[in-house]
Amino acid sequence: MKRLLVIDDDPSIRLLYQEELLEEGYDVISSDGGDGVIQLIAQQKPHLILLDLKLGNRNGLDLLQAIRKESWTIPVILLTAYPSFSLDTKSLAVHASVTKDSDLTGLKEQIARCLNSADRPYNSRIAAEKGGRAAAAKPAVQLGMRFHE
Repeated sequence: MKRLLVIDDDPSIRLLYQEELLEEGYDVISSDGGDGVIQLIAQQKPHLILLDLKLGNRNGLDLLQAIRKESWTIPVILLTAYPSFSLDTKSLAVHASVTKDSDLTGLKEQIARCLNSADRPYNSRIAAEKGGRAAAAKPAVQLGMRFHE
């Protein structure tokens, strides 16, 4: 069972996400993003993190930076209440950003997509991102190669 961590300062949002995602078959833990969240991540080892961009006592991007210092491998989906807010997910090292909504269909699709991508080997993801047209990426360095100056 995949474990998800929901980080949001609003207890009603955490409860809504927890109930909906439990019904989808996920193990869900939650945090308000306060002290101890990095330790919670280390202990619980979630497969994916849902992170609110604007936490009450903390900036979600600052917390993202702290999370990335500990782990680059956990997929993160940023949650925002602002539909017009645009994020460059690649430069932020997140897998997606989703506008908060009471209908969690879009969020559930993103979660499934991120978890599916995280389960595949890197080379397969590269090929899939290119529409399946490209062959899997070759290794950057081949053993036994000699470099000449």
